[in-house]
Amino acid sequence: MASGVVSKEAMNSADFNPARPHALRAGFSTVLRLNGFSDMLVEFMLGHSVPYNGAYLIPPLEKIREMYRDVEPQLSVNEASKSVSDLEKRMDEKMKTHMEMLEGQQKEIRELRDKVNRTKGLLTFIEANGMEEKVNRLYKLIELMDEPKMRELLEK
Repeated sequence: MASGVVSKEAMNSADFNPARPHALRAGFSTVLRLNGFSDMLVEFMLGHSVPYNGAYLIPPLEKIREMYRDVEPQLSVNEASKSVSDLEKRMDEKMKTHMEMLEGQQKEIRELRDKVNRTKGLLTFIEANGMEEKVNRLYKLIELMDEPKMRELLEK
């Protein structure tokens, strides 16, 4: 194994917390840099020593506070938990809507199954009583009534 390289098995078996201070500091640094903080200011805010002339490049404290206030929601654990709560609320609402739709579809399926069963029962009755020919003629009459000529006759 190469120096400094840890296998996945070793990582999985180790008691390892990915939210260790280094990762939190790296995230803090990244958020500040992505929001336009100068490298010198980021290093200063991380508590690193800055070069001698770097101290003159640090903005006034009030300006730093204002800049930090602008990015604080991205850094705040409270804001993150609020976002999670908002997401959970929206997901609950969507789940409720989907459950209502599902219940409606299940009701429709039950009604259609009942209708199919009644139709099967009617067909069984028709077949058992030798009424197929009469029913077929009745269907043909119904089809004729649907013809445009028949409609014209009925309208006169």
